[in-house]
Amino acid sequence: MYKKILVAMDNSEISQQVFNSAVSMGKQNNATLMLLHVLTDEEMGLTEIASQHISALEYHAAMVEQVEAYLKEKELFRKKYLSLLEYWVQEAADAGVPAEYTLNYGGPGRTICDLANNWDADLIMMGRRGLSGFSEFFMGSISNYVVHHSPCSVFIVQDKRQKGKMTEVIKAETEG
Repeated sequence: MYKKILVAMDNSEISQQVFNSAVSMGKQNNATLMLLHVLTDEEMGLTEIASQHISALEYHAAMVEQVEAYLKEKELFRKKYLSLLEYWVQEAADAGVPAEYTLNYGGPGRTICDLANNWDADLIMMGRRGLSGFSEFFMGSISNYVVHHSPCSVFIVQDKRQKGKMTEVIKAETEG
């Protein structure tokens, strides 16, 4: 049924659960996995120095150092995630599931949906950060975006630890 599974990976602890679920689904369906990580400036803890000041470099020589530091840090993150994706591809291969990977830059929700469309994915698998209330309102929900804009089915892996936390929150709210 699912022959091409796009697996959206991030730097959260749920990524291992998403990966394990994807490998299991890949085995069951004799599918190929495409592991994707979308690198964002926010994830790297970097401001948008480069995009704000690149056009001003000729006027503000001091910005050159900041932009160079930004680009150096971005390259370190890129190498870190490439190594991680290569590791997961090998893990999938060791489990008998063919996999490849890609590392993209941009907005995660849109990038996931665009790649799913361009790669002709049958299924997107991803985790859920478990944001709610104001956090979800201000930060947005990548999984919510993908569910509403995906060109294919979406499988959301819920963080097992979040389930326990939500039960505690609900229990505290009903008791208080």
